[in-house]
Formats: sequence, structure tokens, C-alpha cells
Amino acid sequence: MITVRAVFKNRWINLLLKFLIFAGVGWAFYNQTLGKENVDELWLAFVSQLSEGNILWLILAIVLLPLTYQIEIWKWELAISRIVKPTRIQIIKSILAGTALAFWTPGQIGDYGGRLIFIETKKKWEVVLATGVGNIAQQCAIITLGGLGVGYYLVAHFEITGYIFWIIISLYTLIMVLNWLIYFNIELAIPILKKIGLFNEKNEAALSTLTNFSNKELWILVLYASFKFLIYSFQYYCFLQFLGIYGGFLQLYLLILADYAIQLILPVPPFLRLILRGEVAIAIWSAFSQNEIAILVASYGVFILNVLLPSLIGVGLIMSANILKSFSYEENTDL
Repeated sequence: MITVRAVFKNRWINLLLKFLIFAGVGWAFYNQTLGKENVDELWLAFVSQLSEGNILWLILAIVLLPLTYQIEIWKWELAISRIVKPTRIQIIKSILAGTALAFWTPGQIGDYGGRLIFIETKKKWEVVLATGVGNIAQQCAIITLGGLGVGYYLVAHFEITGYIFWIIISLYTLIMVLNWLIYFNIELAIPILKKIGLFNEKNEAALSTLTNFSNKELWILVLYASFKFLIYSFQYYCFLQFLGIYGGFLQLYLLILADYAIQLILPVPPFLRLILRGEVAIAIWSAFSQNEIAILVASYGVFILNVLLPSLIGVGLIMSANILKSFSYEENTDL
């Protein structure tokens, strides 16, 4: 009989997993870049702007990239600090690997698996749950700060009034409140997780992770998430300036927040959000520019800079790792 340990040590299964990951990231990368029907127009619009004198805005967006990842490092380090204390290099590798798997997997579930590859601990489920708390903090930040933008967009640019307007506002507020209630009462998810069969007698103890966060830690996680979102949004603003989409700073910035919030709460399967990113951007920015190509370049540009390019580094790191061994890691030095 083939044992679980033998499966984890099987070289061919390890290679198969790497192939599937490489193929998945490659497909997603191609689909979001060279595979687009108007890729030539997008590229020409980008290149033409390089000579228009706005290149400093592009440079600023690039310079801010390490800062967004530094904040994510602080956020995740805090989230898992009671479980394991990885080195800085392990944290960076984990975040990049998670990025490589997150954007093309349903519900960004790949983020959890990717982050486990470089963390040397047998407490895998604890790390997964702590990562989930950090991700909910990020979602709360986007929905709340994005709500300011959504409110502005509905009042200033969305031609709808009366009871339909208030229905939209009420539904958005309900989604926001539910996210905060879940975040600060995350222990209520424990019976649900038990019921759906994710946890049994062998790993049930990991559920205590959800009760280990103090209110202070939860607020700090939200603070990190908010700073990350605000900087990420400012990178979007830099791309808009680079591409000649002008307007008052506050106007543009609020609409950027709205753009991301609407993408997050769209009631569609996660993979469709990738496809609808451009459609949402065009709808948002049509009030400032009818140049749909420039709008798409800005939207996809910030995504390529912050997600796709780091994903290439992440998949390279994954290819050099022993994936199965990392998930069968055993040691006795956990906190």
C-alpha cells in the first residue's frame, strides 16, 4: 500500500504539481497580456505615452511597489506571529508564491497554499487560518474605504435617483457591516468549519487560532490593510496621470477607490472579475475620458505591475522548491 509519506516524497507528483502551477500562471499571464484582442492598441498607447513627458508618474508607481509589499510583509508577519516566526526571506518568498497562485485560482485560494510552501512549520492549518484573518482585514479595508468612492460615484456620476439609489446604498452598507461583524467575531466560523468537514479530530486544535487575536491586533491588521490599499490606489492614480486622464486629485482618487470596491463586491465568480476589470474601469472613468484604450492601459497596467510581474518571480521560486516536502514538514521548534 502507498503511504501518505511515500506520496509526499514522490518526485513525479512534485513535478506534476509544478507543471500544473506553471501552466496555470502562464495561462493567466497570457490571458491578461498578450492574449487580449486589443493588445497591440494597448501596447502602442503605453509606448506613445513614454514620450509625452509624464514618465515620472510611471516611475513613481514603480517606486511605490516595494512599499505595498513591505506593508503586506508587516501584516502577514503579525497575523502568524503567535504560530511561527519565519525569517524575512521566508516571508517574502511566501508572499510572492501566494501572489503567483492567488489571482487565477477560485476565490484566491491559491494564496493560502502558496504561502505555506516556504514556511517551515507543521502547523499548516494554523497558518492558513491566520492568513484568512489577514485577508478578511484587507477586504474590510477595501469595502470601507471604497465605500467613500462608491458614494461619491453614485451621487456625482451615476444617473440614478430615488428608491433605487437608496437600495444600492443600503445593500452596500449591509455588505460592509457584515464584513466587519464577521471580522471581529471570527470565532463564530468555528462551528461552520467543523460542520463542512474541513477539520476533524487530528487538526481541530488549529481552530483555536481564530480566538487568539486581540482587538488591538485586529485593528492593527486593518490599519496595515488600509495603508496598503491607499498606496495601491495611488499607484493607479499615477497610471492615470501617465496616460493623460486628468481631473481633480480627490475626484480621481475617490473613483479609484470605487473601482476596486465594485470589483470586489461584484456578485460574479472570481475568475470573471479578471475579465470584467476592464469593463468596470471603462464605466467608472467614462466621465473623464472617452479614450477607452488609455483607461484599459491604466487599469491593466497597475494590475500587471503589482500582481502579474511579482507572480513571475513567485512562480520561479515555486519551481525551485520541493512542494510536497514543504507540506510534510515536521519539526519541534514551533511556538
